[in-house]
Amino acid sequence: MRLTLRTLLAYIDGILEQEDAEEIGKKIEESEFATNLLHRTRDVTRRLRLAAPKLAQQGSGLDANTVAEYLDNTLHDDRVPDFEKVCLESDVHLAEVASCHQILTLVLGEPAEINPDARRRMYHLPELVAADAEPQVASAEPQTETGDGNGREGASASKKRRQKPTVPDYLREPRKKRRLWPLAAALVLALCCTALVLFARGQFERDSRLMGLLLGRPPAEEPADLPPSDLEAEPAPPVAGPIDEPPPLLPEGPSEETPSPPVAPLPLETQESPQPLSVPPATEPPLEVTPEKAPEPPADTQPVTAPQSPLVTPSGPQRMGRLMSDDQVLLKYRDDSNAWQRVLPQGILVSEEPLVALSGFRPEITLGAGVALQLLGGTRIELLAADEQGVAGLKVHFGRALVMPLADAGAQVRLVVGDHVGVMTFSEAESIAILDVSPVPTPGANPESEPALMAASLYARSGQILWDEGAESGPVAIEASARLVVNSHPAQTAAAVEKLPSWSELPPLSDPERWAASKVEKELQKEDRLPSLVLIELADPDQSNEEVSGLASRCLADVDRFDVMVAALNNSDLRLDWLESYAAYLRSAVARSPEAARAIRQAIEKQHPQDSDALYRMLWGYTNQDLEGGADKVLVEHLDHPALALRLLAFWNLKKITDYGLYYRPEQTAAKRQAAIMNWQERQADGKIRIKPATRPRLTPPASAMETSPDREPSIGEPQP
Repeated sequence: MRLTLRTLLAYIDGILEQEDAEEIGKKIEESEFATNLLHRTRDVTRRLRLAAPKLAQQGSGLDANTVAEYLDNTLHDDRVPDFEKVCLESDVHLAEVASCHQILTLVLGEPAEINPDARRRMYHLPELVAADAEPQVASAEPQTETGDGNGREGASASKKRRQKPTVPDYLREPRKKRRLWPLAAALVLALCCTALVLFARGQFERDSRLMGLLLGRPPAEEPADLPPSDLEAEPAPPVAGPIDEPPPLLPEGPSEETPSPPVAPLPLETQESPQPLSVPPATEPPLEVTPEKAPEPPADTQPVTAPQSPLVTPSGPQRMGRLMSDDQVLLKYRDDSNAWQRVLPQGILVSEEPLVALSGFRPEITLGAGVALQLLGGTRIELLAADEQGVAGLKVHFGRALVMPLADAGAQVRLVVGDHVGVMTFSEAESIAILDVSPVPTPGANPESEPALMAASLYARSGQILWDEGAESGPVAIEASARLVVNSHPAQTAAAVEKLPSWSELPPLSDPERWAASKVEKELQKEDRLPSLVLIELADPDQSNEEVSGLASRCLADVDRFDVMVAALNNSDLRLDWLESYAAYLRSAVARSPEAARAIRQAIEKQHPQDSDALYRMLWGYTNQDLEGGADKVLVEHLDHPALALRLLAFWNLKKITDYGLYYRPEQTAAKRQAAIMNWQERQADGKIRIKPATRPRLTPPASAMETSPDREPSIGEPQP
């Protein structure tokens, strides 16, 4: 079969027979021009802002009929070269032809299903429209007499009278509602409020002026010149008048048989005391001190008995530092609540409390030992109390950090990585240390039973740093632009590096990353909700933006919540590069601790109970011995598995092993995957799925689980390097 533009489009859309697809696939691999054309065709069909050909455009192969004839293979052979030349020179026309071919493939391959009732209704629509639009014959114009005595209608009567158009109900303006009921409601509400206020002030009691006016009773004269004590001591004279009124009612007063004086205008402080206000105030109950307020003065003086150092408490965790960032997210684990909580801005940090800097954030911490830390996203640390020499400790579980002295030289910090301990001293005030701690997994080993070693790469970005492990040889000096590998083995001599890690310069975040981080930070400000619950809601792709959903999924994985990320592996709506980044993160997280590996296994068993063993095994990595023992065949077989998660992890492992993709896409249909699967089967039969020996030993794994190797083959759809 010849390799033409038409056969290339048929190969891309997966409509060729198996033998023809193999033949065309080999020709594409052998031809650099055909390979570039394949990637270019896929690229132009995905461009959102690419224009479309004009309808009135003239020229060879530019009209819609010519495109249809070419796709239908009925275009004359003499016109085919000119048509294909136009497509090869113009991205617009190449995208138009490729898109039309793809649409025709979908339509012809999967015919649309139409409801029979809808089909019958469409067939009867012309009859219904004709019946509704039947003209109404209006009354004719005045008839005129002809010579033979017969009546004849006027010339205009023979024409159909045009009906007056009517405005539909949904286009008519709604009737204006009367505005009286809001005024009436406001008036009733005002009257009710006024009545409540008067009732609260006692204006509805019998002796009030308002009740006197309502009952027609003249107001009583009150002796305003007498002091309150006289009013309370002497009873008021009875009210004289034609109306025989009962005595005033008292709330909870004595019985009616015992007469009681009327209530004075000024209320008494207590109803139980019958004595007048001339009683000495020292015996009054309001002046007595309540027992609830008695312990307040001793509480204010409690800090005076504390130790003199503000950073040390008598027992338990010690105060180690403070969070200095206002808009960055740092979580701490509380044993009392068994949950992660956010550290408030300017919050105090104590020892023996795990801390996590979530992905996408860079919180800054100051320690009382005169050292400042800047944690990069995806880092877990723990502050340790000072030792006998007074050196504060920093235990790094995994992640990256920048460490520097606050002011003067000579600041020290004790660093703990796994079971390795050393003291880092800043020889100069401008010294800045770069710390990268990551696991070194053993490929093919179960991470729960064989934990990976933790290795730390210690760089000096500026100045000089001394690393002291207590060895007989003394401390190791790390000059600027040099690196020292710290692991369970004896420390090596610091070696110069050509280039420091790119992340050590703290490059600015892109606009989507900054927007997603601000969205997550804003939602995590809610103190009444746990951060894990907020992140689970943000990780839902149906409720959040793709950037926000991806960032929330990584933040959950930072605190060993892998359910969302494992479930995303089976989501065909996500981009392939996002799915591959999730696979890389899980591969790195499964090796950072047995607890994390157990959490990932439980999440896989929950999401994929039938295929949990195969998925969990593919996260361990492989050796050549595993591949020679049949693991390569298992990976190739998983490329055609019904579950997307297995196809994705199998393809990701094969790419990591061979650095090839062979144009396989796990999210495509089974028919479109067959050609690429056959290529992988041939490689497996020839024993070519093997790990190539590295040109130089890798002392530490990649800098980040979310990063990929710079020399990897780009995924289909990504721009070529």
